[in-house]
Amino acid sequence: MEAFEKVLQESKSKDANADEEEDVPDGEHLNDIDEAELGDDVFDRNEAPTGVDQGTEPWLGSDRDYTYQELLTRFYASLHASNPSLLTSTGKRYTIAPPSIHREGNKKSIFANISDICKRMHRQPEHVIQYLFAELGTTGSVDGSGRLVIKGRFQQKQIENVLRRYIGKS
Repeated sequence: MEAFEKVLQESKSKDANADEEEDVPDGEHLNDIDEAELGDDVFDRNEAPTGVDQGTEPWLGSDRDYTYQELLTRFYASLHASNPSLLTSTGKRYTIAPPSIHREGNKKSIFANISDICKRMHRQPEHVIQYLFAELGTTGSVDGSGRLVIKGRFQQKQIENVLRRYIGKS
């Protein structure tokens, strides 16, 4: 307990000494800091600018309103500077063969190339088949030759639309 009281007395005496010192104007104490200790000057304007604003753009050194085309050009330049892959890549596009739908009798449809489509999408056929059945509201089975037999009359366009939704969700 005595050690605590001693530390408390020392801190009170330091505060009293600090109050007795003459008042220093705001920011004046910063003049005593050695600038070498601070490191590099992040606001140094002597370096060559990097990135979008290279010094030739019309908006630098001006307080006028910018045109839409100038802002759009600046945006795309900044976008491509931070993402160089966007310049060369137009995006990967995969083409999938359209579904081959045939009728078997009056109440069954055959999806002949389901296995090929699933391979191109890199998906398990069971998962795609379950999605098709749920979206079409029907049932079916896979026959011995790998074709999907669907109960009901479905056209190629209907199956294609369901496959597009499946691709969009996965």
